[in-house]
Amino acid sequence: MIKMNINNKVYKLPEKLTVEQRKELIKWDMLEEANWPRLLNIVTDAPIDLLKEANREALELGIVFIASIMNVRERVKVKDFDQLKFGEFIDLDVYLTIGIEKTIDKVLEILEVEVENAHQAQWLVDELIKWRTHLYQGYSALFGIGEYSEVAEDYQKTANEGMKSAKSWYRVLVDLSNDDPLKVGPVTELGIREAFNFMALRKEKALEERERQLKQKRQYDLQRNSR
Repeated sequence: MIKMNINNKVYKLPEKLTVEQRKELIKWDMLEEANWPRLLNIVTDAPIDLLKEANREALELGIVFIASIMNVRERVKVKDFDQLKFGEFIDLDVYLTIGIEKTIDKVLEILEVEVENAHQAQWLVDELIKWRTHLYQGYSALFGIGEYSEVAEDYQKTANEGMKSAKSWYRVLVDLSNDDPLKVGPVTELGIREAFNFMALRKEKALEERERQLKQKRQYDLQRNSR
């Protein structure tokens, strides 16, 4: 355990961070020396005024230690993400887009996971993000990843537009429920892949219909021009 001696009083740097400590730490730029006293205050409860008087070498050592423990990950048991309901996935997607530092408590609540420290919470978030990325890649045609099409435009916004993702997802729910508010609830209860497969099928049908209309228009234009 690392200890700091300030004005003959010893303060201990924790081996593990709490979720609340991590949430506070990431609000501050560690590369900015003016923030070092505040960062050390968060993890040691040492008075900021005293920390401001500490020598630079001591503060730097403390910051290096904080940066090190923030990179630690600890595995925790969690349910299969593929078992998430569509509504749960939408909420998680919105929370991740807003910023995990603001929404970690809500993420843990949806996943029904109790963590003992920030290292477990961050491991969970890392795994969730990797799964989410893999899921989107698996449905790249649906979300217009790597391509652009009018049909995919709204879904593409869902994945990429930050705070607008909640509104975009709601539009998806309304679309899937055929504009019937009484059916929105049942749609959110669908399995995530069940919902995505249905969305993919609807997109495929929309593209086929668009192609049929374009073909019909070309034939009409040819006939008109041949007169």
